[in-house]
Amino acid sequence: MNKMEHKSKSTKGDILEDCLKDILTSIEPSQNDLVNGIGAINELIDVILSISKDAILKPYGSYVADLQSKWSDFDFSIDGLRSTPCFRHGDKQEALRLVNAALERTGIARNIRFIPEARVPLISYESKQYNISCDITIDNHAAQIKSKILNKINELDSRFKDLVLLVKEWANAQNINDAKSGTLNTYSLTLLVIHHLQTCDPPILPPLSKIYKGNLHVDVAEHSNDPTLVLEQLIAHRYMPKCELEQRILEICDKNIAKLKSQTYRPINRSSLSQLLLSFFNKFSCIDELAKDNMINVFRGRLKGKPFEKILLSHLPPNSNISYDLLIEDPFHHSENTARVVGPYDLIKISNAFKKTNNKLSSPQILSNRNALLSILARPGLYSELMAQERNSGNLNRGEASNEVQHQMEYLGTINII
Repeated sequence: MNKMEHKSKSTKGDILEDCLKDILTSIEPSQNDLVNGIGAINELIDVILSISKDAILKPYGSYVADLQSKWSDFDFSIDGLRSTPCFRHGDKQEALRLVNAALERTGIARNIRFIPEARVPLISYESKQYNISCDITIDNHAAQIKSKILNKINELDSRFKDLVLLVKEWANAQNINDAKSGTLNTYSLTLLVIHHLQTCDPPILPPLSKIYKGNLHVDVAEHSNDPTLVLEQLIAHRYMPKCELEQRILEICDKNIAKLKSQTYRPINRSSLSQLLLSFFNKFSCIDELAKDNMINVFRGRLKGKPFEKILLSHLPPNSNISYDLLIEDPFHHSENTARVVGPYDLIKISNAFKKTNNKLSSPQILSNRNALLSILARPGLYSELMAQERNSGNLNRGEASNEVQHQMEYLGTINII
């Protein structure tokens, strides 16, 4: 029996499972993608070194978290570019102006956007030679550690990574993965997946407080006179190098993850990837109703009542007339709402995408139709690619990446450039 004959005899669950595997295979970065990524890194190193020989380029984001696809941008923090040990917000902006000028002078970038007014000031650009989008921030220590902690969650269950990649691809196909237009950023989608895996029966992931119980943003705060720091943290901040503080935090996470993995008495959730994805869409098919009275809190691993919103707004002036339509608390910065850009009409759009997908995937006809499934779960370009592959050479087998590709992946995830 050949592969296509086998698919025709597959059950509905098998058809969906096969579709998910094919999507994951197709969005995995190729060797050429990774080589281009290294090229983009090296050209940025030259730009940074033209400004300061003491600067260090550090990656964070999806590649460090091991949640990358071939569509993923590169995120970089430039550490050590500023000249004194304590800085104001404006000094980051000034440092980025130097980077912006260097990018324009060297001519390696196009579509350069300097966004100094952002909560985290950044530069966004595309590499002319490698066609890769990159974001640059300054001394973004918390983001670097956050990415490494997300990477460590993969150690608890590999389905986490697969589900994140599938949800990101689906959200792109549904046009709800664009914070600039008021929908969900990739980090919020990742937190929705974590919440789902925390609230399955039995749970697959623990509350993130079981991995790191501190407030990461506070623990690596940049201002030594930050009034939110308790004495012990203040002392650690003043006298502990950032690299040593990061190492200590990650050691705590490693210890807690090892403890969680050793708890063999915990019930095991054996749901397949397709079952988890279906239950994900079902769980959030009423996200608009859920958002009326609740906020999603993956730090505690549960929903919290909307009155908790007051804590998220505590940093604003008392007369600020601000409320959030969707609340997803950042587990590493407890006063931040990662879905703060979502407005009432955006929430309707997001909710409709979940509802329509859940309804379609509840249909036996859809679940037995590979083409229909791919049209729902994959963006149009990927859908066409998968259909062409099936016509020309059958379905791809997952896991065929060469040792060289794996080596490149490890390099991109751990690079620390001086």
